[in-house]
Amino acid sequence: IHYEHDPISVKGWTTYDIRTKIAEHEDEWLSQIESWHRGVSDKATILSSWWWLYQGSRLILWETITSFSLKPILLTQALIKVCLENPEQDIWIVGAKDELVTYVTEWASHYSNVSIINHHKNQKYGSLIYYVIDKINFYTTFTKNIILYFLLILLQRKKVVNPTKILVHSSIINTRLLDTVGDHYFGKMLDQVGDQTKHNITWLYNDLRINKNSANLKLQEIGRQAYFNTDLFKFSDLFFAIYEGIISHRAMRKLNKKCLPLIIDKQCFPEFSKYFIKNLVLSSIPIYELMIYKQFLRVLKTSNAEKLIYPYEEKPIERAMLLAVQDSKLPVETIAFAHAAYSKGHM
Repeated sequence: IHYEHDPISVKGWTTYDIRTKIAEHEDEWLSQIESWHRGVSDKATILSSWWWLYQGSRLILWETITSFSLKPILLTQALIKVCLENPEQDIWIVGAKDELVTYVTEWASHYSNVSIINHHKNQKYGSLIYYVIDKINFYTTFTKNIILYFLLILLQRKKVVNPTKILVHSSIINTRLLDTVGDHYFGKMLDQVGDQTKHNITWLYNDLRINKNSANLKLQEIGRQAYFNTDLFKFSDLFFAIYEGIISHRAMRKLNKKCLPLIIDKQCFPEFSKYFIKNLVLSSIPIYELMIYKQFLRVLKTSNAEKLIYPYEEKPIERAMLLAVQDSKLPVETIAFAHAAYSKGHM
């Protein structure tokens, strides 16, 4: 069974596509993982009201800003099914994610008729050297982000969102496509909404990874009233995010002690919870999301907008905006569109 599902062309060997076993059981397994995650969220929200701004609040299958994913636990479950159907197996591990090796050996330790021959050189999870490396990476990233946001606020021309009826939050991936296929998420579908003209719609864009000058020129050409997040940040947003973020992160450290182990098909995986919390909760502080929350409290008030439209992907930044709407107590209607369901730019 190959971790990346590549066929093995060696005489006398047969490649088994483990995905066929996953396909049989993925709904029930994901349902059990979702139930576990719901329990994590219940405990995390007690520890901090900012839980929904953490990456770990979003249960996703694939790797994002970290190397963690649900693939190892799903492969482990499929492997267990194969072994239970064919008892007295030897499992030779020669290459895989560290998490998968941990989960398989965790399970096999409870079954005397399954032996593990491990040739995989996995990291000593929890050892002192990796603890120190993690801490150095954490504080280095945290400091770099603070310096970046400080400089962005210092150097950007400060703006205030003018009164509008509709706020649209989105992203620009390629500025050259703005005048052809339109916005990354919405295409051109919001350039004319019923009797609303472009003057009644204000666009708010993420701009940490684009050439803002080029984007501004394109937006002016097509007549969009648009702002960028960094145009609207203030030092008070940054100080608020640092203070609240540090307090929240300290509280989240208790999550390991309060978190129940993952149980799938009556198999217990205590290490899964530790990997999940380490990679998707404790690896970073949601400074950007906290700044967006504070910024949106101000934007909603100054713009007097009636509606907020945004792409729905369950991202923490979306939840930051929704928390701002909730806490502002203003009569703002929020409308979410599922990503890629309507923009011709994705065809």
